[in-house]
Amino acid sequence: MKQRDLSEAVEDWPVQIGAPDDGRRLDALLAERLPYHSRTRHRESIHAGRVRIHPSWSVEDPGKIVRRPARRVRAGELVVLRLDSPSTQR
Repeated sequence: MKQRDLSEAVEDWPVQIGAPDDGRRLDALLAERLPYHSRTRHRESIHAGRVRIHPSWSVEDPGKIVRRPARRVRAGELVVLRLDSPSTQR
């Protein structure tokens, strides 16, 4: 039986930062925009290096991994949260 390759079994959740969100904490913003998880769970994801911030609304720029939940986001940035696909979670 052939094993499934789960190395790519992830989902990216993009969040565009507009003017109303300028200066907000990253963890608070993710908790509001992606309410499927608690603010604590988002903090854990940030600490684990699963959040990348791109300087513009394009993922063509590699962006930067962010590990500070208190980081303030800026208008025009694109925040991407990478989570395991629900089908791979146990």
